[in-house]
Amino acid sequence: MLNKIHKVNFVLVLTTLPILANALLRNTTILIGDIANIINWLIPIAFSLAVVCFFYGVAKFIWGEGQGKDEGKKVMVWGIVGLFVISSVWGIIYLIESELNISSSEIPMQIPKATY
Repeated sequence: MLNKIHKVNFVLVLTTLPILANALLRNTTILIGDIANIINWLIPIAFSLAVVCFFYGVAKFIWGEGQGKDEGKKVMVWGIVGLFVISSVWGIIYLIESELNISSSEIPMQIPKATY
């Protein structure tokens, strides 16, 4: 009797496993698309913050006296470092996408539709 239950459970698992795998894959694809959208919003914001930081350092350097000039130099250097890092990471990602023939447009996007 127990052997029959194990066989039925085994068959049940084998029949439902592809359905579960498909659902998991679909949800993972949607999650990756959502993360890509968030990153696409964050990159220009980070780039803008680095530019603002650099120009803040320039202003602090121009109008600062003594200790203010040194602090302005440090802020400018860190602004340039931030711009370099952001653009380098962006370039590396673009290089990887182009070499592996990957496009962010290949991630399927599901647009919610209103039902009436």
